Amino acid sequence: MKRKYRRVLESGKTILIVLLALSAVFLVGQTKIYSSASVSSESGWLGFVTNIFAPLGNSTAGTQPEQTGKESRLLPVRLAVRNEDGCYGVQYNTQAASDDFELRLGTLLGEALADAGTPFEVSETAWKETLGKTAPAVYYDFLSSIPLSTLSYWLTGEENAYLTGSARRMVLASGSGTAILYYENAESGKFYACSTPENTLGHLTDAVDGYVPNNAFFAFQNEEQYGKLDPYDMLLPTTPTPAVFEVSNPISMAGESNDTQNELLKALSFHPQTSSGYPAPDAWVVREGTDNLRIYENGTVTFHSSDSADPRYPVSGSAQPDEGEILEAAYNLAEDSIGLWCGEAQIYYQGMETLNDGTTALYFNYVLDGAVVKLYEDGYAARFVVRDDYISDFVLHFRQYKATGTTTILLPELQATAAMDALGLTKSELTLCYQDSGKSEVIAGWVAKQSG
Repeated sequence: MKRKYRRVLESGKTILIVLLALSAVFLVGQTKIYSSASVSSESGWLGFVTNIFAPLGNSTAGTQPEQTGKESRLLPVRLAVRNEDGCYGVQYNTQAASDDFELRLGTLLGEALADAGTPFEVSETAWKETLGKTAPAVYYDFLSSIPLSTLSYWLTGEENAYLTGSARRMVLASGSGTAILYYENAESGKFYACSTPENTLGHLTDAVDGYVPNNAFFAFQNEEQYGKLDPYDMLLPTTPTPAVFEVSNPISMAGESNDTQNELLKALSFHPQTSSGYPAPDAWVVREGTDNLRIYENGTVTFHSSDSADPRYPVSGSAQPDEGEILEAAYNLAEDSIGLWCGEAQIYYQGMETLNDGTTALYFNYVLDGAVVKLYEDGYAARFVVRDDYISDFVLHFRQYKATGTTTILLPELQATAAMDALGLTKSELTLCYQDSGKSEVIAGWVAKQSG
């Protein structure tokens, strides 16, 4: 492939808070609400985080939003809407964020992206001013950086040649009698703005009408209390109470052909009647031609192919597909495989990188109600390798999630921020994360993430 992709895998430079005994003492002294920590070596080092920052206790359900299963395509994990009455924000609530995006705010963003003009650089001060004060405005935060032209195409069917960068965060806001699209470029960290069509401002004004403020704000708007956080952390007046999920392996194999295996093979474009399968010491192996599929007892599935002439998973487009075509091919395969069995989780794009041999690797996460699931030691739910114009390898971790009806009581963000500061993790993003180490239940806890 001619094009080289900068590594945008956000988890690659993520720092998770590994709390020592000192930090536990700190939390006891500062919050007066933390009583004990159970550190299990089996849960791994991220499990150490959740044991400290998450379980102050469980409560019965009743305030949790209804879980409705996976969503498709690229969706934001958080949104903020500002109108003349104030700011409304939503995060850690997949259903609410998806509804807002699908019904009104996604169409609005697609319109702005498809017809945006040439980007021009703006200062971070201007970005903050727009994010924190301008009305009407809508803020979009995706889980990871997404090519803007790809996002435009997936929302509207149209690409925009002016938009060549990638962004995770963007704001559509009024300015000088029109609507302006702002975004933070993922590669450079600089901020840019683009003009939009004249009628976009009217559509923006209509879209934000009716939202009732819930006093959402960004960390940079309260430097006294949250100045140690990433400035663009969004906070709500109440601490989230994430659901507890039970977890199972939906494709457990007994080492021989069965209905589940046949369904899996069909989902992966294999033919159960013509494929040859045999047991290996640690997996069930399926071969078709030069394609090799391994199905492990823990629900992990791996694939390798050396057939470039007639590939099983071609990437649509030219012989040298662009970033958007690669992303679409991998996303479709993720949805058609792990997405069919994931229960109440959603599949979200995590990032892309160029490997040493010139191939491209793409990663996808499970997300539970807006919080990422870090799975096993790999961290991801799926990894695809694109060689030239086809997917040559993948790793899929099949997991199925179901809410238990209970929730987790977390430390308030202010106390979590103080603990981060004590550990020297200033300017980190405070975010919820589930750790799935293969057990039958997962809970969410605070982690600190540093990108750069």
